[in-house]
Amino acid sequence: MYFPSNEALALYVGENPHLSCLIVEHCQALTLIPKLPSHLGSLHIFDCPGLVSLPELPGTLVILQVVKCPRLTSLPQLPKKVSILQVYDCQGLASLPALACPLTKLEVDSCPGLVGLPDLPGTLRFLLVSNCGLLTGLPELPAHVASMVVTACIALTGLPGFPDAFDSLRVDNCPVLVRLPPLPATMTFLL
Repeated sequence: MYFPSNEALALYVGENPHLSCLIVEHCQALTLIPKLPSHLGSLHIFDCPGLVSLPELPGTLVILQVVKCPRLTSLPQLPKKVSILQVYDCQGLASLPALACPLTKLEVDSCPGLVGLPDLPGTLRFLLVSNCGLLTGLPELPAHVASMVVTACIALTGLPGFPDAFDSLRVDNCPVLVRLPPLPATMTFLL
């Protein structure tokens, strides 16, 4: 939904305390998100160029998607239930919070200020990292990661070893990455 101001969003959230999903999009004047409903399960923020911070996230949150928020420099601590985190086109983002949650899918794309990723949780199954120009390496992959996409990370010098259950890898446009670690026998797709 479009909200012309911080106040308009705060009024909407205040009038709808039982929201389970909140989509905020194309809000040029929005600089902050108000306190979120305690039952919120998913939060999707698209194209909010003035947004500088997010509030504390409710413990019920399962999905967080943040797209085209160039002034956002950090994310708050993720609740223990978050299973999907997608962050796209957030130029000011320098780091991600600790990922102490049952995260199964992590996608980070076009975050040129990101200098590293935190340790990945053991529940992670899919990792996408793309267009993160300062990223030089990735943390160790948990045992259950099955698929990874790494593209246009121009400073990436190496990849961690692959877990035994790993089956799909795409690596593209990473010019200083000169070799891959040994591939597991379970690998079915390599691009």
